Amino acid sequence: MASFGGYIRHKVESQGGDPTSRKALQDYGQLRVDQNIAEFCDDVLSYSGFTTGDDLVVDGIRHVDVYDALVRRLPNSRFHLIHLDLDDRSRKSRMAGRGDDFSDFVRAEGHVVEKDLSSNLPSRAHLVIDASAPIEDIVGNILVYLAS
Repeated sequence: MASFGGYIRHKVESQGGDPTSRKALQDYGQLRVDQNIAEFCDDVLSYSGFTTGDDLVVDGIRHVDVYDALVRRLPNSRFHLIHLDLDDRSRKSRMAGRGDDFSDFVRAEGHVVEKDLSSNLPSRAHLVIDASAPIEDIVGNILVYLAS
């Protein structure tokens, strides 16, 4: 399993930043995308312990260009993009349930890092799943898809 979010949280914290700040995470991730996407992907794969040729589950893809770079980087690995789709109402409800600040939600939604997440990635996904369903259903749907 390779987690872009896990890698980014680790790097932000190791540089003295706040790994719980969505803005810090978005800014760092976007910086790495702007600097060198291929190197960013390689760093995430290395951090995760990925071995070339293995199949891979990747979490936290926010850019079509990152997805494309991974496809080029992993020609011998089974790699499927699964998009978890959640409508704004459900997202706001979950945010309120966690006690998150609504203004942070609005700011985060406007960040460039989120642009592909809602517009371009779903159309590239091999599978789009309704993330408002119970977690057991979400996992079940993914497992059925992967078994086919």
